[in-house]
Amino acid sequence: MKKFLILPILISTLSSASAQELLRGPYLQFPTDHSMKVMWRTDVPTSGRVYYGTSLDNLMDSNVEVTDEVTDHTVQITGLEPYTEYYYAISDGSNVLSGGDALHRFRTWPTIGTDMPVSIWAIGDFGKGNTKQASVMQAYEDYADDDLSNVWLWLGDNAYDEGLDEEYQAKVFDPQWGMTDLMKRMPFLATPGNH
Repeated sequence: MKKFLILPILISTLSSASAQELLRGPYLQFPTDHSMKVMWRTDVPTSGRVYYGTSLDNLMDSNVEVTDEVTDHTVQITGLEPYTEYYYAISDGSNVLSGGDALHRFRTWPTIGTDMPVSIWAIGDFGKGNTKQASVMQAYEDYADDDLSNVWLWLGDNAYDEGLDEEYQAKVFDPQWGMTDLMKRMPFLATPGNH
């Protein structure tokens, strides 16, 4: 009798572990001249690992792992070179969840005091989750092509109506509104807005 009880529990556990789904991200936060945070959300708690490199050919040479099993993942990559482009992929430690291609990349910031032009894209009142929002994102991508801005500022009213987590998920992080491809390549910085 015990054998029959253990087997369904084991199968149930293995099934839920393999049924992992990426719900949000990856997206980039807190850029510096030597570091970047890569964030994402999964439907079940797992550890998180980010593979990174200066080309897709050496992507698996370096990685950072956070062994805590969580659904909201934050992995900080440190020791990076200033103003250098890196490619990355996110993983649960066993399976690559996203990345390892040209869309998953970022550039670290230049060293403080570097004299160079800076491009800033500032948007606000965008998180309505509608076709106009998607059109703005597409227009920016068409304009920027592969030359994305150095800084992406979010000025407020980022997710209507209340800025709740489920509103961010539905109106900002849902791929249909056009922001997710940009978030994979360009860190955004939220600023205090009018609400």
